[in-house]
Amino acid sequence: MQNLQTRDIVRTALFVAVIAVCAQISVPVIPPVPFTLQTMAVVLAGLLLGPRLGTLCAITYLVLGLFMPVYAHWSSGPAILFGPLGGYLLGFVPCAFLAGTVAALLRPRGYWGFACASLVAVLPVFALGIPWLAWQMEWTIPKAAWVGGAVYVPSELGKVLIAAGVAAAMARAPLDLPGVAQEG
Repeated sequence: MQNLQTRDIVRTALFVAVIAVCAQISVPVIPPVPFTLQTMAVVLAGLLLGPRLGTLCAITYLVLGLFMPVYAHWSSGPAILFGPLGGYLLGFVPCAFLAGTVAALLRPRGYWGFACASLVAVLPVFALGIPWLAWQMEWTIPKAAWVGGAVYVPSELGKVLIAAGVAAAMARAPLDLPGVAQEG
């Protein structure tokens, strides 16, 4: 990541903090997969910061979590990143990248463009998370898809649609964010 300006570093750090805070908003649903607001924050990072900084944000969060308690339930360490939930966490990197890339391609100014980018972006979280969960827990893919996927579809839809609404509102604000198309 060359040519990072101070404001890029600050924005990235701010979104790493937002993801860490959203990780703590956690509700146990079906062990070991909790409901958190992390995905919403990662999608927002991609939409608002663009693919480059959004991806940097996701990577920074994952690396930070190896040493500091920023994962859900104030947890940290390699055992979390490479444990049963590791696939979901690793899915944050392509999630942020896709959110930023699809938004950059669509150049949305309204809600539905951001909603499309958000819905596409969340797919790698499940695509990596479900098989990883099955492998780590020694479950079948259908069981992992139910426990770690299907149960969470309604809440994930809600979270990404909220992220789209926030991004659409931010696109109307004169904030000069790199990932959103500003209305002229």
